[in-house]
Amino acid sequence: MFRAAGLTASQCNLAIVRVNGKSLGIYSNVESLDKHFLRRAFKGAKGTLYEGTVCDFANESLIRFEHKVGSKKNRKNIAKVVTALTAPLETRLKKVGKHLDLQRFLRFWAMEVLVGHWDGYVSNRNNYFVYVDSKSDQLQLLPWGLDQLASDRNPFWEWGFNPPKSVKADAAIPRQLYQVDAGREKYFAVVRELLDTVWDEKKITEQIDALQDLIEPHTIIRGDRGRRHAGRLQHFIRRRRQEVLAEIDDGKFPDWQLAPRELPRNLEKIADIEGSFAVQRDSNEKGKDGFIPATGSGQLTLKQNGQTIAITSPTFGIRQNGRGSVTLRMHRPAASAGETQTVEVTFPRPRLTDKQPEASFRIDIFASPAQGNLLEANSPEPLGQLGGYLTITKFGTKPGDRIEGRLESEAFRWLPPKEK
Repeated sequence: MFRAAGLTASQCNLAIVRVNGKSLGIYSNVESLDKHFLRRAFKGAKGTLYEGTVCDFANESLIRFEHKVGSKKNRKNIAKVVTALTAPLETRLKKVGKHLDLQRFLRFWAMEVLVGHWDGYVSNRNNYFVYVDSKSDQLQLLPWGLDQLASDRNPFWEWGFNPPKSVKADAAIPRQLYQVDAGREKYFAVVRELLDTVWDEKKITEQIDALQDLIEPHTIIRGDRGRRHAGRLQHFIRRRRQEVLAEIDDGKFPDWQLAPRELPRNLEKIADIEGSFAVQRDSNEKGKDGFIPATGSGQLTLKQNGQTIAITSPTFGIRQNGRGSVTLRMHRPAASAGETQTVEVTFPRPRLTDKQPEASFRIDIFASPAQGNLLEANSPEPLGQLGGYLTITKFGTKPGDRIEGRLESEAFRWLPPKEK
């Protein structure tokens, strides 16, 4: 759909993956954004490519743009856009347009909104690439990570904020352009154009049905979960046009009322942790923070502050959370000040079967399926947040059931913000 809107984007198809004759199911095969992509997408490409992961066009965030291909000196082009965004309203659009391909960005902005890509640039300052064209010296934003669609709400926004359907402006570029009358007019003109030329509900929903028919025989997990998910996506697509146009009829412009969010600070690695656990729930009696005491065994190795600590006899707790997730707590009775005393991991309830005897979850500090913390003795605040993998090999939450698995992770802490 992004390519249909005239934007540069990855190509993709589907692949059945087999290892030693065993099918691991069907996977999306997405073209990487690298030098090969640039050669295909941009004739005679000699530009520079950066990846944007939880970063924005702001001075304190420039260092977080990850250089991928081309001259490292072109980071200054990103800085020029940052400066242009602070120009007075009457000149802002013109100054930004000197360094950013404005027509392409307006289409990029509108497409992210129409498909409900809440974890992209305009809604979450995440999952995008920046290409600096060597000929025009202008920036283009390229879409990436389109796996969180069909939603108008970012779960990281403040509770109670009701976002408009027709616009998202959490990131710096859309936020600053939306303050300009001409910026709003140009944006909504592009939205209307794309609804007329790209947003073909019948064609899109039929394509989803065809893809579902194609992949269903090859999926590992049986049942109607895939069909239900596809149905929700089709419902979103069918109602999208009406929802968007209802907000902008008669030249109306909805307000964007969400205050700017603080950008993530730099991270510092503080520890490594790995090991295994086997826990059995023995009762229904909840203790502190809703955790049910459990018995079991565990062997965790923690490397922190230049020391290696073997956690051989932890105590355990299990807590069932909303939305089908579980938190496992592993507590070390004796710990010195500044050391880790408790390890907590929260993960979705896995569905283990004979064909899928284990479930692996990525853990990180952003929007991963699983998350985890290291807790210091006598402190409710996390000492660090986990980034690694959790594997569950046995799971149950009724009395007598066991949870078994292994953890392999690093731990990070946020550095305090620098004084301006």
